[in-house]
Amino acid sequence: MIQSQPPQLRQAGFLSPRDVIANQSSDWCGNLPDIPETIGDCHVGPVGPPRNDSNDNKEGANMASNRILLINEEIQKELSSLLRTVKDPRVQDVMISITRVETTPDLRYTKVYVSFLQEDKASEAMKGLKSAAGYLRRQLGTNLRLRYAPEIVWALDDSITYGARMLGLINSLGVKHDEDADQE
Repeated sequence: MIQSQPPQLRQAGFLSPRDVIANQSSDWCGNLPDIPETIGDCHVGPVGPPRNDSNDNKEGANMASNRILLINEEIQKELSSLLRTVKDPRVQDVMISITRVETTPDLRYTKVYVSFLQEDKASEAMKGLKSAAGYLRRQLGTNLRLRYAPEIVWALDDSITYGARMLGLINSLGVKHDEDADQE
């Protein structure tokens, strides 16, 4: 049962939430909003325009993906500096580039894509990286202060060697570059 406001409060200028809603102009879609049921001083029911939860989920997903992207960048920076501290000769003797990092949304695993300048030492260097994964994980967890230090999974990325090979093929064709044409 809907209880109305005592007449002495109404005369003094105090309006109940029901009166405020009834006196408001129509909402954005042209209909009067739902008037909540009142039980004493407690109001039960919807107030205002209906929520669209689909946008909230998209914003939450964007926020989570942005956070993961930032964490990926931080992991990449931190690992590139930590690789210099690894004392394994298989890792020290090779120039290693971390091309990208992918972390799972629960931050339990991170996949690190690496490429090597010397292709002949790549397999030995990958073995060295896998053996140093525990040390790197521990250092990563302390430096980044994440709740969980992600387990590192190493993956070979040959995009740099592929790009160098394509550039070599283009240069072997003898095609004049724009810079060479301007000088003539």
